[in-house]
Amino acid sequence: MEKTILSENNTAQTGIEGLEVEVMRLPVITTAHISHDTRIQLAEGRHPWVNHCAAYEFGWFLAVPTEEKSRTQEPPPPAELAAVFEWARKNNFGWI
Repeated sequence: MEKTILSENNTAQTGIEGLEVEVMRLPVITTAHISHDTRIQLAEGRHPWVNHCAAYEFGWFLAVPTEEKSRTQEPPPPAELAAVFEWARKNNFGWI
């Protein structure tokens, strides 16, 4: 399989029949990084501060909102998630 580096976070791999495969890095933020109240909100589907949230066996995959959405969202994201989102944006992650 041939590998082409597009950026620090994205690579395109040409595999079978020349199809491009998207690869991304995904930081793992554990439930220890968020409050009990935030975990309850995510579990109950109450997360207006995240466009995409997918639950799985060990937690959630969260799409990192843009800086503008985080700044203008009402209600704002919980403080601990706002800090994680800011870190993720600075490090070019779209998902956590």
